[in-house]
Amino acid sequence: MTPNTIMALRARLRDITVLWAAGAILAGIALPLFLITGNVRVITNSSWLYEYDFNRYNIERRTGLPREELRRASDDIVDYFNNDEEFLATLVNFGNGDTPLYKQREILHMKDVKDLMLLVNNVERGAIVLLLFFLITGAWTRGWQFTGLLRRMMIASGIGTLIVVAAVGIATAISFDAVFTQFHVISFANDLWLLDPVNSYLLRIFPEGFFLDATLMIAGMTVIEFAVLFGVVWGFARRADNRTPTGETV
Repeated sequence: MTPNTIMALRARLRDITVLWAAGAILAGIALPLFLITGNVRVITNSSWLYEYDFNRYNIERRTGLPREELRRASDDIVDYFNNDEEFLATLVNFGNGDTPLYKQREILHMKDVKDLMLLVNNVERGAIVLLLFFLITGAWTRGWQFTGLLRRMMIASGIGTLIVVAAVGIATAISFDAVFTQFHVISFANDLWLLDPVNSYLLRIFPEGFFLDATLMIAGMTVIEFAVLFGVVWGFARRADNRTPTGETV
C-alpha cells in the first residue's frame, strides 16, 4: 500500500458513521463482559478467597478437615481450572491416609463447572480482542477526535452495566437462593449440581454464602474498574476537547 492509499483508507473509515456507531455498541457490550469475566478468573484463582471462606464459614468444623487439607483441596480446584485434566481428583487425609474427597456426582459436576470456566475465559479473550481492535482502529483513523466517541460509549456502557448490576443486586437481596438456583438452571444442561448438602464435601467446603461473597466481590471490582477506566477516558476526552473546541460527531 502506498502512503496515499493508506491516507484514503483512513479517511474512508473515519467517515463511515454507521460503522462507528455499530463498533461503539459492540465495544460497549464487550467492555463489561471483559471486566466481569476477568474478575471471575481472578477471583477463582485467588488463594486468599478460599482462606476467607475457611475462616468466615468455619469450614474446618463443617468438614472435619484440618486447614492444610482444605488448602490442598482448594489448590486442586485452582489447578484443575488451569490444566488439561478432564476430571477433578482430590485426595485428602482425614488422619488415616489419603482418600478421595469427592463422590462421582460431584466430580462430574466439577467437569461441567470447568467447561463453564473455559467459556468464561473464551468470552474474556473475545471481548479484549474486540476492544483492542476498536481502540486501535479508532485511534488510527480518528486521532484525538476518537476520545469523544469513546466517552459516549463508556457512558452508555456504564449506564447499562449499572442497570444490570442493580437488577441482580435487588434480586440477590430479595432471595440469593433463587438467583443462585436460576444461575445453575441456565448454566448447566443437567441436574448434577443438585447435591446432598449433608454428604457432599463440595457443598460443605463451599457453602452458598461463599458464592454470595464472591459475587459481591466481582461486582465491586467491576464497578471500581469501570470508574477508573471512565476517569481515564474522560481525562483524555477533555484534553481532546481543548484541542478541538468544535467537537466532533460520530
